[in-house]
Amino acid sequence: MLKMVLADKQAIFRAGIAKVLGVEDEIRIVAQVQLGEQLIPTLEKFHPNVLAFATNLVSNLPDLVTAAGLYKTKLIALAETGENTAVHIGAGVHGVVFRSVTGQQLLECVKAVAAGNTWTQPAFFGLSVRLAAPRRRCTATASARSGSR
Repeated sequence: MLKMVLADKQAIFRAGIAKVLGVEDEIRIVAQVQLGEQLIPTLEKFHPNVLAFATNLVSNLPDLVTAAGLYKTKLIALAETGENTAVHIGAGVHGVVFRSVTGQQLLECVKAVAAGNTWTQPAFFGLSVRLAAPRRRCTATASARSGSR
């Protein structure tokens, strides 16, 4: 069972993500967070496998990355559309999706990150390869979305 925490200021956005991910039997949302100062205490309490967080919640990304490492939690940044998220991948975040992500892409990202891969939305792919080269990378492609691999 994959334990996951969702962190975003907007309750409706968290609810939408929870609904999309809730159809998967192997994913369980164990907590939802709306304030940045709740992130590290939530990691300490729940030890989730994955934390998906809005980039605007985090004031100290290195501290979050360090705490996530202590609890073996993989991080997924939920970025604003058009936001330059290179700093997140460079700092050790495992996945980046934009708030406009499709449900299928979000699910692919969560599964890939939980498996130890780095995942970014295709439009951001080129930059992530240069910054995250030591890790295996996974990205959605037209062929993968259509079912052929």
